[in-house]
Amino acid sequence: IEELEASHVEVVAANDTALLEAMMAIDASAGKAAVNAAFDAAKEVQALADAEAQRKIKDAQQEADAERERLLLRAGAEKEAEKEVLIAELGTAKRAAVEEASAAASAAANADAHERIAVLEA
Repeated sequence: IEELEASHVEVVAANDTALLEAMMAIDASAGKAAVNAAFDAAKEVQALADAEAQRKIKDAQQEADAERERLLLRAGAEKEAEKEVLIAELGTAKRAAVEEASAAASAAANADAHERIAVLEA
């Protein structure tokens, strides 16, 4: 009986050991699966963050391009306005020069006419 009891204790101990080892293996497997799941989730989050960052970069580039285009258009409009002002100033200067030349020619013609009249009267 003692041998049976000792054998029974050994069998129970071996069974407990096997059960404990099986539970540890299950825990390790479950832990590994949890780690893998967490890693996969982290990769997905990183992929989403990367995609969002790329979208923001693209949006910022598009906004910068649009701002550059607006600045170029504004600079072009300012140059065009400056050109119009210069053309108007040139037109005014031309008219003033023509008026001056006309007045000088008229004064010269008047002086010539007065000289002729004076010669004829003398």
